[in-house]
Amino acid sequence: MKTIAIKCITFCLCIVLLTSTVFLTSSAYEYEGDKYLPDFIIDITNGDDYSLTSINNFDRYERAYEEANHVLGANYKVEFQAGGADHTHQYICATALRVLANDKGDCIYNTSANSSVLIENADWPDKNDIGFIFDTHFYNPYTETNYHAGKTTAKVKATEYYNKAVEYYKAGNVSDALANLSRGSHFVADASEAHHATNKTAVGSNHSAYEKYIDTVRTRIQIPDNHFDESVYQEALQCSVGQIVRNNSYASYTLGDKVTGSSDNPDYFDAARSTVINAITGNVQYYYKFAVEVGLMQP
Repeated sequence: MKTIAIKCITFCLCIVLLTSTVFLTSSAYEYEGDKYLPDFIIDITNGDDYSLTSINNFDRYERAYEEANHVLGANYKVEFQAGGADHTHQYICATALRVLANDKGDCIYNTSANSSVLIENADWPDKNDIGFIFDTHFYNPYTETNYHAGKTTAKVKATEYYNKAVEYYKAGNVSDALANLSRGSHFVADASEAHHATNKTAVGSNHSAYEKYIDTVRTRIQIPDNHFDESVYQEALQCSVGQIVRNNSYASYTLGDKVTGSSDNPDYFDAARSTVINAITGNVQYYYKFAVEVGLMQP
């Protein structure tokens, strides 16, 4: 009897352990596509800090103004709130990768090494490609210019980096291809911010304060079910890269006065939500268009 009892207990324990294992396995991923992604991508979308490149807003703007003063002999004054690492571009990139994995399945984007390249380079232009006081990060879709009427805009830069990415990939250099793709996606995201679309700089507007606000609320802004309708992907294939950026910029431009208030105004969060969703949508389309063009994904 004692032997039978022990066997019964052992059998029951095995059933419990097996059930627990099945439960853990089935609930390990919140979305189907999560199983393809490295943990740090999920962590970033949950708000964890994964600063491969930590950027301080004040430092980067101050550096740009100092360079302008040196070149032009002018006396530009830095008038914006300082401090804080910029996590928003990494959040946009990580969320775009998560949506793509959920909607389109596995891809070379999702290896740990390649995801790291994409995340790191999402911030890269804010340190290494600032133009003249970040002028190339702006794009007004109605004038096709940046904030000082220059023609080298965020749309132009996004297209240039995309073309470089295609060129590198076709030459067999995957890492540099993805680095350039992510750098271009930074400009897609910038064009999705209303200050960039209306050519309102950090001087004389709440541009910097608004972007800092977005950083603090970014994880409250998510894509429902990490899923886009198929029409989003079809639009990406039908549009040029420039048109993807233009569409985002038009949508951001319409936010208008909503972004010029303060966080006390309920419209402020609505504007922030529209900004981030526009940026994620643009990044998903940008990454998807590239993946189809070079044969990583089927249309």
